[in-house]
Amino acid sequence: MILFGVFLTLFTAWMFWGWLVGESRDIRWMRNWCAGIFVMLAILICLGSGAWFSRRISQSRHREAVQRVTQLLHERMNQGRIKDVKDALQHLAEDPDEWSTHSEDVLVRLSVVTEALQKTARTRVAAKTTIQTDNSIR
Repeated sequence: MILFGVFLTLFTAWMFWGWLVGESRDIRWMRNWCAGIFVMLAILICLGSGAWFSRRISQSRHREAVQRVTQLLHERMNQGRIKDVKDALQHLAEDPDEWSTHSEDVLVRLSVVTEALQKTARTRVAAKTTIQTDNSIR
């Protein structure tokens, strides 16, 4: 894949050089052909690199989402909350019914499961300290 990009870039450079030679020597056919091919190849390179960068960004976002949900599932397993893990995996693995309000897209369901697992991860430290403070005053 990289070799194709190198050859495409080299061919584009040769077309640019041919365009410049055609301009300087006043060779009309060379100028017209090389200019047209150079412009089309430059557009192709820009579109291809934009698609490649978009794909890389999308992959990194999906990797982060999957890593986060697996960390949360691992925490639940260590806490002994197997039912939460089972429910989360079932929600991700099974396609929803046609009457269900859940999305059919697995990435949407992944974000829903992540949010639900993050909400259940919060502890109630403030409530415990309030109770202890009230008992110590009396």
